[in-house]
Amino acid sequence: MTDRVRVDVKVSGGMEIASWAGASQFDSRDILDLARGNFESGTLGPVLQDIFLNDGAEFQYTGEKSTDGSTRLDYMFQVPAIASHFLFRVEGIWLTNVAYQGSIEIDAWSFDLKSLTVRNDNLPPETDICLVTDKVDYERMQVGSKDFLLPRASVLRTLHSDSGATETTLTYSSCREYQSDSTIHFTGSEPPPAAVGSNKRASSPAPLPAGLTFTVTLTDPIDSSTAAAGDAIVARMRRPLTDATSKSVLVPADALVHGRIVRIQHFLGTSFRIAIELETVEIGGAEVPLYAKPDATRAYLNRKESTDFSSVRVQIVLPPLGESPNAASFVFPTSKDRYVVPAGYESNWITILPAAKQ
Repeated sequence: MTDRVRVDVKVSGGMEIASWAGASQFDSRDILDLARGNFESGTLGPVLQDIFLNDGAEFQYTGEKSTDGSTRLDYMFQVPAIASHFLFRVEGIWLTNVAYQGSIEIDAWSFDLKSLTVRNDNLPPETDICLVTDKVDYERMQVGSKDFLLPRASVLRTLHSDSGATETTLTYSSCREYQSDSTIHFTGSEPPPAAVGSNKRASSPAPLPAGLTFTVTLTDPIDSSTAAAGDAIVARMRRPLTDATSKSVLVPADALVHGRIVRIQHFLGTSFRIAIELETVEIGGAEVPLYAKPDATRAYLNRKESTDFSSVRVQIVLPPLGESPNAASFVFPTSKDRYVVPAGYESNWITILPAAKQ
């Protein structure tokens, strides 16, 4: 089985924090938990602090070698558990204070770190994992007006006691620097003039009533060869959404609905599983939070799909642990290595109350 996740990651307080790509803020929940399989955290920065800024780390120079026309200096190292910021997740549980050893390659001319290999063969027996290796390649990248030494890609491999193996590939792109401006006002000084209209806090729009059923259609296809969990999607309301009592139109037909792919998995030779969660709907030029869950009582019959699937009902499955129950999870049976959910694909939903009011 394979899956793909696209997230924004930042280092804060010596830890890596993730959010959905393009989200307006970093979430309090751990977005990385939505990725299936084993995972590591720390090679974006905290692990380097363990190795280079930690008195507990031990080094041993092992020689030099020529790679890609340059000379590299090789070192072995080990980091004790008490000083470790390398986190490893197995079966949805993060293991902390994981001792590890490995090797690094330093460019002999620039003294830049070129590669890092982390190795651990002493994980707790209950993990059923015999060996973990993580190979990370680094290069200098321009971020804003500065040069930073950042990871370019990494490959995490795990060997299980039953001879099974997993491989997680991370690639890094679109690196950027966060900045903020602040103003200090001293006691007794005149406060700055308020912006026009800023003395009144904009009221949040009321959520839609619970129990209203609606259908949305995708505006663009979802291509399994490029799509990833974390990607934003756009759909349209197929029909107007009306109040059950007053019959007034709450959401017009063709209103844009914004959501996100929260899971995309390929079970080789059998099927693709794609989960979608709706987030907002555009009403009167404003994006209003949309609280909804899949309506499993109605058939997911896709009228606009290709003729090969015009009469196929797509199976709906329960979400895995850690995934929002408000996500609709679709199973697309196919023996091919690629599947495209076409534009116009329909799914049925029902509005619910916000979590705090349920």
